[in-house]
Amino acid sequence: MLASPAEMRIRTIDVAGAGAAAIVLAYVFAYGYRYNVINRVGQRVKASNRAGDEDVWHFFHNARFHNAGSSDWIIVRDHKVDLQYFGAVSHWSESGEERELILTDVTVFRNTDGVKLYDCETMYLCRDRDGITIEINPTEGGENGA
Repeated sequence: MLASPAEMRIRTIDVAGAGAAAIVLAYVFAYGYRYNVINRVGQRVKASNRAGDEDVWHFFHNARFHNAGSSDWIIVRDHKVDLQYFGAVSHWSESGEERELILTDVTVFRNTDGVKLYDCETMYLCRDRDGITIEINPTEGGENGA
């Protein structure tokens, strides 16, 4: 038998419980989306080889920063201006026409002959998607031997 409107009431404990559950679930789903949990499970059980990221740019940065033992030190080769930047990735952009990176503890070299030009504490790079090459340096950082 259905309750009449007079018998129905909203209990504070129910609202608080639903709100708390919603917050927890929002974080769980955001984590699952951010780290492509569904696609990674599919890869583990050999059901898929799809990375799940928007493009390889996302896959590259997500995989490096969240795998044990990964280093955030990279070499960025800027083909247009013949420079290479050795530094630690602080931030990177979402997918788009331009690729944006913020590097810290940067050493800049000429790309053609490897001559060191200068050091920079923080550097913002914005290039077209086909204008740079990123290499992972096996050094854990601090040794600017590019």
